[in-house]
Amino acid sequence: MRIRNRRGVTLLEVLTAAIVGTLMSLPVITLLATSTHESMVSEDYMFAEALAQRYLAEALSIPWGDLQEQLPLDVPISGIPEEDKAIAMRFPAYAKNISGDFAFKGKLTANELKDDIVKFEVSLTWPVKPGSSTNRKYAVIRFRCRHDIAVSTNFPLPVSTPGKEKVGW
Repeated sequence: MRIRNRRGVTLLEVLTAAIVGTLMSLPVITLLATSTHESMVSEDYMFAEALAQRYLAEALSIPWGDLQEQLPLDVPISGIPEEDKAIAMRFPAYAKNISGDFAFKGKLTANELKDDIVKFEVSLTWPVKPGSSTNRKYAVIRFRCRHDIAVSTNFPLPVSTPGKEKVGW
């Protein structure tokens, strides 16, 4: 009986090692792909929040007297404000939201809810991917009231007089 002295690796061993390596690397590849996607989505929402806050800050800075004359407000939003275009040219990730397939679109609305209380709302949408009919959405709401109004309620607030403390309603 002759015993062969084997040198090297058989084809079956190579295939087995390749399959085991592939199966072990699949979770890592999936994790990397998912984390990349989630970071891109997070970045989009970060830009949406920055843009919404920018428009809100401009609307909230309008003096109260001028604001009441302009209500209701309905301002369309498309892309990035003119003032930000210089910044966007330096940062390509920001620039992609100026125009084209991924541009933010939406509106800023302001309506008087009650006397001297105004609701501001910025709502933005942008496509999930180019050509997609599905949009991501972001909205933020702020309220503003006349500076001398602190609380507006539908029920009487208890008033305490010094020396005559009232307990309960």
